[in-house]
Amino acid sequence: MFKDLKWTTLVAFVSLSCATSLMAQDAQRGEILYDDNNCMMCHGNNGQGVPSENGPRIGGQHDWYILTSLNNFKAKVRSNPAMYPYIKSLSEQDFKDLAAYVTNLTGMEE
Repeated sequence: MFKDLKWTTLVAFVSLSCATSLMAQDAQRGEILYDDNNCMMCHGNNGQGVPSENGPRIGGQHDWYILTSLNNFKAKVRSNPAMYPYIKSLSEQDFKDLAAYVTNLTGMEE
């Protein structure tokens, strides 16, 4: 019984830690970053993706997925030579803010 309580506590702590780190995002700042870094060139104004630029739909995607992807692109764990120049100088907070903004995009064409 005590062992089960330890695991439950650990899972709750990890879940809360992840959720708390993603809550410290600023979607308004993310919108500015999205515009300033020309994300719409490949991902569209609403995150719908631009097939002619091989840009996938990202609008409405989970924030944790966007954050993980951006970190993996920057660390070159996930290769995307076209995207790297746009994100190489962005910070972890920039990534969190972008994720907060992108999550709220519709992913639909205008």
